[in-house]
Formats: sequence, C-alpha cells, structure tokens
Amino acid sequence: MNKSEIAVPQILYKYYPPERIESVLDEFTVRFSSPGSFNDAFDSISVATAHGRMTDAKQTTMAQIYRMKLGVFCLTEDPNSHLMWVNYAAQHKGFVVAFKTGDEFFSSNGVVPRHVDYVAEPVILPAADELSVQRAFIKSADWEYEHEWRCARQFSNKEARDVVFEPTVINEIIAGWHMEKHQALYVLQQVDVINSLLHCSITVSESVPDMRSWTFIRRPTTKSVCRECNGQGYVKKE
Repeated sequence: MNKSEIAVPQILYKYYPPERIESVLDEFTVRFSSPGSFNDAFDSISVATAHGRMTDAKQTTMAQIYRMKLGVFCLTEDPNSHLMWVNYAAQHKGFVVAFKTGDEFFSSNGVVPRHVDYVAEPVILPAADELSVQRAFIKSADWEYEHEWRCARQFSNKEARDVVFEPTVINEIIAGWHMEKHQALYVLQQVDVINSLLHCSITVSESVPDMRSWTFIRRPTTKSVCRECNGQGYVKKE
C-alpha cells in the first residue's frame, strides 16, 4: 500500500510541555507552528527542480517565504515514546493529549492528518510542489521513531496560529511520570468540569515506567478530585 493511502488512525497523540496545560484545557487551542521553530534544521526544506535544472534565486526566495507562512500541527501514533516524553514533554513533566481524528475539527480546518514519509536523503520535488504543503510531509529517516502524522496549511501574516477546537475532540489526557502535583490536580479539575458540563467522556491516564521492559506504559489514573476539600486537592481512588 502506498503511504499516501494509509488510513488515518482514529486516535492521534500530541506531546506537550507543562506550560501548555492552560492553552489546551482552558483556552482549547492547538498551535500550527512554523517549521522554522522545529528542532529539525531540515524540516519542510526540499530540493526542487525546474525544467530539469536547479531552481533559480527567485524560486528559492519564494519557497523560503512560503515556508515562513506554513503552519504545521504535529501528531503521533505513539503515546508511550520515552524519547518523545523527554524531548517534547519536558522530561516527563508534561502531558499527552489524545485527539479524535474523525472529529469535525480536522475536516473543517481543511487539515486532515497525513502520514509523514521518512526518507534516507533529500527528495527532489518538481518546482510546482516546492510551493505546496507536500514538503512538510517529508522528513529524514532519523526521525522515523516518532511515527508522525501532520496537519499543514498556509497562514496569512495576520492570522493567528493558535486554532480553537471543541473540547469534544479530546479523547484522553495522559499525565507525565514526573508531572508536578498542582498540575496533575489542574488536569483532573478541568477534565471533571468539561465532562460534567459538556457530557464528554474524556479519560485521564498516567504514564508510568515498566522496569521489566524499559518502556513506558499508560494506565488509568489512580487519582480523583477530592470532594471534601472543595476540589483543592486529589485523593487516591479506592
């Protein structure tokens, strides 16, 4: 099967550092970041040709401008990656959000997730594809462990890159192994309110190390909001 024909998983995940908790669970926004802010120096940069030769300076400049306007929302199939917990979730202090890809949020924004193609060397694209989102879905094989899917589109200079979503698009929140207690409480409180007011069924899980396999697994949280202290703390579930 061609990679472009791979069915989009029903659930895809996003790793976040702890400082993004409020933007996700209070403001309900996700960020379509510029590739220039990513930790991959070659992200969304490709080699293009025009009429069988390398593109000229004008084409190169146009491609650079297009890249600046490109917004990318990165997701993954894997919510248990030790490396991604370290790199993108502040060494397990952050959290992971599970998004329902069938939700209207993705289709209404014209950004149905697409699988990233991992290649051994730069791909030579036709000049026409240099000014398209195609290059946002081509990455070095060094990053294959991320099992990444992306949503990508162009943004105008004045357009906000923080895009609002409905809370119902969230399926699960996974708290990091080293998440601070007050932040874990905030997650529990917010999910409790969202579920009650919007009749959602968001679950909360915890990422924990499995010493027998040197891997991380997630399990349903053992904590719940304390009802005897007006929600100012949490207790262990019975």
